[in-house]
Amino acid sequence: MPKITIRWLIVLSALSIIGVLTTQIYWVKKAFALRERQFNQRVHVALQDVAEQLSKINGVMLHNNPVEQLSPDYFLVNTNSTVQPDILAHYLKTVFRKNDIITDFEVGIYDCTTEKIMYGVALSTKNNDTAPTTTATWIKSNKYPYYFGIRFPQQSQFLAGSLKGWIWSSALVLVAVCFFAYALFVILQQKQLNEVQRDFINNMTHELQTPVSTIKIAADVLNTPQIISQPERFQKYVKIVQEETLRLQHQIETVLNMAKAEKNSLVLNIEWLDAHQVIESATSKYEDRLIKQLEAESPYIHADRFHLVNALN
Repeated sequence: MPKITIRWLIVLSALSIIGVLTTQIYWVKKAFALRERQFNQRVHVALQDVAEQLSKINGVMLHNNPVEQLSPDYFLVNTNSTVQPDILAHYLKTVFRKNDIITDFEVGIYDCTTEKIMYGVALSTKNNDTAPTTTATWIKSNKYPYYFGIRFPQQSQFLAGSLKGWIWSSALVLVAVCFFAYALFVILQQKQLNEVQRDFINNMTHELQTPVSTIKIAADVLNTPQIISQPERFQKYVKIVQEETLRLQHQIETVLNMAKAEKNSLVLNIEWLDAHQVIESATSKYEDRLIKQLEAESPYIHADRFHLVNALN
């Protein structure tokens, strides 16, 4: 596959992953906002019902819109008369359960004589537990002489709990995206390894062909009858065959060690080496094509001689 295609594949895959995650986050936020509006509407209806029942008990006229939301989790209810805490708690629990508002809430009753919100108590429609709570920081209003405030401290948790289906689906989408990203990473890594392997095979094929060709030429020369009468030339070609045979053996050992390395069974012979000496030995046959500057103050390194020479070659 061409590199430009791989690059486009990576870009499009990344954009797809970002698009899926962005879309999922967007719809989860939309669903959360919708549930929040539905929750506020149910609370408005419930508190309106409570205000009407309190007005009947106290025999007062009710304001047209007695419920006012002062913050996302805080509501104020005008009663036009004093409110008994026990009666208020009973009506709140009953009406909240009727409207499926199953959560914790806090109640505070405004005292016009002290201009403070008194009777701070934490209640719940999930149980009958009652606990005092502070109301010093609650928002007060100058519009009404008599009112009570309702605060939902766990509103976010309650709304999140109603979105369990969305949360689980988002989690599954995220897991699927992670698996897709990991699979893409593995594919690209495998492609890179295949390219390295192909380059290695090409280079090694060339390295193996060179000594084989040299040995063949030397063998042809040694096979001629005239070579017997030329001892110096005979020894020269014998030496060439020996050197190229060692070189060929060395290349074969390199291939075998590469195979062992892939199976994690390669045994390294680590020792202290003089890097200058190893470089001189490995590059001696390239003297006419190299310029060496061996000026290390401390040339000793901890390495495997065989693999270091392979790396240098």
